[in-house]
Amino acid sequence: PTTGRPGVMAASDGGEVVVSEWGAEDPRAGILALHGYGDYGDLTFRRAAPFWAEQGIATIAPDQRGFGRNGSRGRWPGADGLVADARGYVGQVRARFPCTPMILLGHSMGGGVAASAAADAPIDGLLLATPAIWGGGRLNPLHRAAAWIAAMVVPDQRFSGRGVVRIQASDNIEALRELSGDPLYLAPPSPREIFGLVRLVDQAAKSAGEITVPSLMLLGSKDQIVPNATVRKVFARTAGPRE
Repeated sequence: PTTGRPGVMAASDGGEVVVSEWGAEDPRAGILALHGYGDYGDLTFRRAAPFWAEQGIATIAPDQRGFGRNGSRGRWPGADGLVADARGYVGQVRARFPCTPMILLGHSMGGGVAASAAADAPIDGLLLATPAIWGGGRLNPLHRAAAWIAAMVVPDQRFSGRGVVRIQASDNIEALRELSGDPLYLAPPSPREIFGLVRLVDQAAKSAGEITVPSLMLLGSKDQIVPNATVRKVFARTAGPRE
Protein backbone atom coordinates (compact mmCIF):
# COMPACT_ATOMS: atom_id res chain seq x y z
CA PRO A 1 0.00 0.00 0.00
CA THR A 2 1.11 3.55 -0.77
CA THR A 3 0.88 6.08 2.03
CA GLY A 4 -0.65 9.41 1.08
CA ARG A 5 1.18 12.70 1.44
CA PRO A 6 0.33 14.07 4.90
CA GLY A 7 -1.10 17.51 5.56
CA VAL A 8 -3.76 19.25 7.65
CA MET A 9 -7.27 20.62 7.22
CA ALA A 10 -9.38 22.86 9.43
CA ALA A 11 -12.13 21.32 11.54
CA SER A 12 -15.33 23.10 12.49
CA ASP A 13 -14.20 23.51 16.12
CA GLY A 14 -11.30 25.72 15.05
CA GLY A 15 -8.67 23.00 15.35
CA GLU A 16 -6.91 20.96 12.69
CA VAL A 17 -7.10 17.36 11.54
CA VAL A 18 -4.46 15.29 9.79
CA VAL A 19 -5.16 14.49 6.15
CA SER A 20 -3.62 12.12 3.61
CA GLU A 21 -3.56 13.12 -0.02
CA TRP A 22 -2.88 11.19 -3.21
CA GLY A 23 -2.48 13.75 -5.97
CA ALA A 24 -2.94 13.48 -9.69
CA GLU A 25 -1.39 15.80 -12.27
CA ASP A 26 -4.13 18.08 -13.60
CA PRO A 27 -6.87 15.95 -11.94
CA ARG A 28 -10.05 15.34 -13.87
CA ALA A 29 -11.94 14.72 -10.61
CA GLY A 30 -11.38 14.75 -6.90
CA ILE A 31 -12.59 12.51 -4.08
CA LEU A 32 -13.04 13.71 -0.52
CA ALA A 33 -12.95 10.39 1.33
CA LEU A 34 -14.35 9.88 4.85
CA HIS A 35 -13.33 6.75 6.74
CA GLY A 36 -15.38 4.56 9.06
CA TYR A 37 -15.40 4.19 12.83
CA GLY A 38 -12.02 3.29 14.33
CA ASP A 39 -10.16 3.82 11.05
CA TYR A 40 -8.35 6.85 9.71
CA GLY A 41 -7.85 8.30 6.25
CA ASP A 42 -4.60 6.66 5.26
CA LEU A 43 -5.54 3.26 6.69
CA THR A 44 -8.85 3.06 4.84
CA PHE A 45 -7.86 4.42 1.44
CA ARG A 46 -4.16 3.58 1.01
CA ARG A 47 -4.97 0.74 -1.39
CA ALA A 48 -7.65 2.37 -3.53
CA ALA A 49 -6.34 5.94 -3.71
CA PRO A 50 -3.13 5.19 -5.65
CA PHE A 51 -5.22 3.41 -8.29
CA TRP A 52 -7.57 6.37 -8.50
CA ALA A 53 -4.56 8.67 -8.91
CA GLU A 54 -3.45 6.60 -11.91
CA GLN A 55 -6.87 7.32 -13.43
CA GLY A 56 -6.40 11.06 -12.93
CA ILE A 57 -8.50 11.27 -9.77
CA ALA A 58 -7.04 12.98 -6.70
CA THR A 59 -8.02 11.74 -3.23
CA ILE A 60 -8.07 13.76 -0.03
CA ALA A 61 -8.75 11.65 3.08
CA PRO A 62 -8.88 13.42 6.45
CA ASP A 63 -8.60 11.64 9.76
CA GLN A 64 -11.96 12.63 11.20
CA ARG A 65 -11.95 14.26 14.62
CA GLY A 66 -11.54 11.72 17.40
CA PHE A 67 -9.65 9.24 15.21
CA GLY A 68 -6.30 8.36 13.71
CA ARG A 69 -3.34 10.69 13.99
CA ASN A 70 -5.25 13.55 15.58
CA GLY A 71 -4.59 14.73 19.11
CA SER A 72 -8.32 14.30 19.72
CA ARG A 73 -8.09 10.52 19.15
CA GLY A 74 -10.48 8.72 21.49
CA ARG A 75 -12.65 11.79 22.18
CA TRP A 76 -16.01 11.53 20.39
CA PRO A 77 -16.79 14.89 18.69
CA GLY A 78 -20.52 14.22 18.31
CA ALA A 79 -22.52 13.46 15.19
CA ASP A 80 -23.20 17.14 14.56
CA GLY A 81 -19.49 17.90 14.88
CA LEU A 82 -18.51 15.25 12.34
CA VAL A 83 -21.10 16.48 9.84
CA ALA A 84 -20.09 20.13 10.33
CA ASP A 85 -16.47 19.11 9.79
CA ALA A 86 -17.38 17.35 6.54
CA ARG A 87 -19.13 20.41 5.18
CA GLY A 88 -16.03 22.42 6.03
CA TYR A 89 -13.74 19.91 4.31
CA VAL A 90 -15.86 20.17 1.16
CA GLY A 91 -15.45 23.93 1.16
CA GLN A 92 -11.69 23.69 1.59
CA VAL A 93 -11.30 21.18 -1.23
CA ARG A 94 -13.55 23.26 -3.47
CA ALA A 95 -11.35 26.30 -2.82
CA ARG A 96 -8.29 24.34 -3.97
CA PHE A 97 -9.95 22.78 -7.03
CA PRO A 98 -12.75 25.20 -8.01
CA CYS A 99 -13.28 23.84 -11.52
CA THR A 100 -12.79 20.12 -10.80
CA PRO A 101 -15.77 17.78 -10.32
CA MET A 102 -15.83 16.60 -6.72
CA ILE A 103 -17.18 13.36 -5.27
CA LEU A 104 -17.89 12.95 -1.57
CA LEU A 105 -17.15 9.37 -0.52
CA GLY A 106 -18.08 7.88 2.83
CA HIS A 107 -17.34 4.42 4.18
CA SER A 108 -19.42 2.97 7.03
CA MET A 109 -19.56 5.73 9.70
CA GLY A 110 -18.12 8.06 7.07
CA GLY A 111 -21.07 7.13 4.85
CA GLY A 112 -23.46 8.39 7.51
CA VAL A 113 -21.44 11.59 7.78
CA ALA A 114 -21.33 12.02 4.00
CA ALA A 115 -25.06 11.39 3.56
CA SER A 116 -25.86 13.90 6.29
CA ALA A 117 -23.61 16.55 4.74
CA ALA A 118 -24.47 15.92 1.09
CA ALA A 119 -27.81 17.72 1.06
CA ASP A 120 -26.29 21.19 1.40
CA ALA A 121 -22.64 20.70 0.41
CA PRO A 122 -21.36 21.87 -3.01
CA ILE A 123 -20.48 18.43 -4.39
CA ASP A 124 -21.03 16.86 -7.80
CA GLY A 125 -21.65 13.31 -6.66
CA LEU A 126 -21.98 11.04 -3.64
CA LEU A 127 -20.46 7.58 -3.17
CA LEU A 128 -21.56 5.54 -0.16
CA ALA A 129 -19.70 2.32 0.69
CA THR A 130 -21.57 0.11 3.19
CA PRO A 131 -22.91 3.31 4.75
CA ALA A 132 -24.26 3.80 8.28
CA ILE A 133 -27.62 5.28 7.22
CA TRP A 134 -30.22 2.90 8.69
CA GLY A 135 -31.56 5.15 11.46
CA GLY A 136 -34.96 6.58 12.32
CA GLY A 137 -37.82 4.12 12.58
CA ARG A 138 -35.69 1.48 10.90
CA LEU A 139 -33.46 1.08 13.96
CA ASN A 140 -34.53 -1.48 16.54
CA PRO A 141 -35.95 0.54 19.49
CA LEU A 142 -34.50 -1.95 21.99
CA HIS A 143 -31.03 -1.40 20.56
CA ARG A 144 -31.60 2.36 20.73
CA ALA A 145 -32.70 2.16 24.37
CA ALA A 146 -29.77 -0.06 25.35
CA ALA A 147 -27.31 2.34 23.72
CA TRP A 148 -28.85 5.30 25.55
CA ILE A 149 -28.78 3.57 28.95
CA ALA A 150 -25.17 2.47 28.55
CA ALA A 151 -24.16 5.98 27.46
CA MET A 152 -25.79 7.40 30.58
CA VAL A 153 -24.34 4.85 33.01
CA VAL A 154 -20.83 4.03 31.72
CA PRO A 155 -20.22 6.48 28.84
CA ASP A 156 -16.48 5.95 28.46
CA GLN A 157 -16.12 2.25 29.26
CA ARG A 158 -14.80 0.30 26.28
CA PHE A 159 -16.22 -3.20 25.96
CA SER A 160 -14.49 -5.68 23.68
CA GLY A 161 -17.56 -7.84 23.05
CA ARG A 162 -15.26 -10.85 23.05
CA GLY A 163 -17.24 -14.01 23.64
CA VAL A 164 -20.54 -12.17 23.19
CA VAL A 165 -20.56 -10.58 19.74
CA ARG A 166 -19.98 -13.09 16.94
CA ILE A 167 -19.71 -10.73 14.00
CA GLN A 168 -16.78 -10.67 11.60
CA ALA A 169 -16.23 -7.26 10.04
CA SER A 170 -14.72 -8.70 6.85
CA ASP A 171 -13.78 -11.98 5.19
CA ASN A 172 -10.47 -10.37 4.22
CA ILE A 173 -8.33 -11.87 6.98
CA GLU A 174 -5.22 -9.98 5.88
CA ALA A 175 -7.06 -6.67 6.20
CA LEU A 176 -8.39 -7.63 9.64
CA ARG A 177 -4.87 -8.44 10.80
CA GLU A 178 -3.67 -5.10 9.47
CA LEU A 179 -6.38 -3.33 11.46
CA SER A 180 -5.69 -5.19 14.69
CA GLY A 181 -1.96 -4.51 14.37
CA ASP A 182 -2.30 -0.79 13.67
CA PRO A 183 -1.62 1.22 16.85
CA LEU A 184 -3.86 4.05 15.65
CA TYR A 185 -6.89 1.87 15.02
CA LEU A 186 -9.50 2.76 17.66
CA ALA A 187 -11.43 -0.17 19.09
CA PRO A 188 -13.65 -1.12 20.75
CA PRO A 189 -16.23 1.70 20.83
CA SER A 190 -17.42 3.21 24.10
CA PRO A 191 -21.16 3.55 24.91
CA ARG A 192 -20.82 7.30 24.30
CA GLU A 193 -19.58 6.58 20.77
CA ILE A 194 -22.17 3.86 20.15
CA PHE A 195 -25.00 6.22 21.07
CA GLY A 196 -23.31 8.91 18.99
CA LEU A 197 -23.38 6.53 16.04
CA VAL A 198 -27.10 5.97 16.66
CA ARG A 199 -27.63 9.73 16.41
CA LEU A 200 -25.55 9.77 13.23
CA VAL A 201 -27.57 7.07 11.47
CA ASP A 202 -30.74 8.90 12.51
CA GLN A 203 -29.43 12.09 10.93
CA ALA A 204 -28.31 10.30 7.79
CA ALA A 205 -31.70 8.62 7.32
CA LYS A 206 -33.46 11.95 7.81
CA SER A 207 -31.19 13.67 5.28
CA ALA A 208 -31.60 11.04 2.56
CA GLY A 209 -34.64 12.69 0.99
CA GLU A 210 -32.74 15.96 0.59
CA ILE A 211 -29.87 14.50 -1.46
CA THR A 212 -30.19 15.58 -5.10
CA VAL A 213 -26.73 14.88 -6.56
CA PRO A 214 -26.00 11.68 -8.53
CA SER A 215 -25.36 8.95 -5.98
CA LEU A 216 -23.91 5.45 -5.96
CA MET A 217 -24.05 2.94 -3.12
CA LEU A 218 -21.77 -0.08 -2.71
CA LEU A 219 -22.77 -2.98 -0.46
CA GLY A 220 -21.06 -6.25 0.45
CA SER A 221 -23.12 -9.35 -0.24
CA LYS A 222 -21.79 -11.03 2.92
CA ASP A 223 -21.77 -7.99 5.19
CA GLN A 224 -22.55 -8.96 8.80
CA ILE A 225 -22.77 -5.39 10.12
CA VAL A 226 -24.73 -3.25 7.66
CA PRO A 227 -28.38 -4.35 7.22
CA ASN A 228 -28.38 -4.24 3.43
CA ALA A 229 -32.14 -4.44 2.89
CA THR A 230 -32.79 -1.56 5.28
CA VAL A 231 -29.98 0.55 3.85
CA ARG A 232 -31.38 0.08 0.35
CA LYS A 233 -34.73 1.47 1.51
CA VAL A 234 -33.06 4.56 2.93
CA PHE A 235 -30.95 5.03 -0.19
CA ALA A 236 -34.07 4.74 -2.39
CA ARG A 237 -35.32 7.97 -0.81
CA THR A 238 -32.50 10.05 -2.32
CA ALA A 239 -33.87 12.41 -4.94
CA GLY A 240 -30.96 12.49 -7.39
CA PRO A 241 -29.90 9.90 -10.01
CA ARG A 242 -28.69 6.79 -8.20
CA GLU A 243 -27.27 3.34 -8.77
